[in-house]
Amino acid sequence: MDLSVLPSWLVIALAIFVGILFIVVLILYSVVLPIWGIVECVNSKTLGSRAKTIWILVIIIFWTVGAVLYGIFGSSQGGLKKVSIVGLILTILLSGAFAALLPKLRSFINTQMTIAINQIDVIETPGLKAEEKNAIKQHLYSLKEETEGAWFFNPQFRATFQLIKLFGLMTKDNKLLPEEYRDWMTKFEARNLTEGQKSE
Repeated sequence: MDLSVLPSWLVIALAIFVGILFIVVLILYSVVLPIWGIVECVNSKTLGSRAKTIWILVIIIFWTVGAVLYGIFGSSQGGLKKVSIVGLILTILLSGAFAALLPKLRSFINTQMTIAINQIDVIETPGLKAEEKNAIKQHLYSLKEETEGAWFFNPQFRATFQLIKLFGLMTKDNKLLPEEYRDWMTKFEARNLTEGQKSE
């Protein structure tokens, strides 16, 4: 799948959607399924007391994995068995999709950032001094470096990418005006100030 043909908002939205869906499934597995399994096991009429004790210990010790094992192999309740199987399949599929999507998403974002950095050399910058032009280029480089290895859903990552995106919008007409430069620099400095306050 070539992400470069898709608009940036759609790529980010796709990654967020897959991430949220993955988290929902994890919550189902980590919280709901084990509790459901213990309650169902305690109230089971088909399991003997020894089997109940063993399965409850399996769920408590191995928690999510234990609950899945009980749901598939120990439960006599169709609903819990179906949820366990469907949840297991969803987890495998979403893990695969996420693992496949992340490298493509990182490559896409790095490409967008490289385009923004290279853009500064070809756009018109009427009214800007050479040092101002160089300063914004250095800031773009530093933003790109910050995103390397960063977690995509980190607020700092999103703020960094928004600055890159804003620069791309400002230079869409192949021109960067002084007021646009000042606006972008103000947002960049405000972001650095916010980060500095968080680190104190």
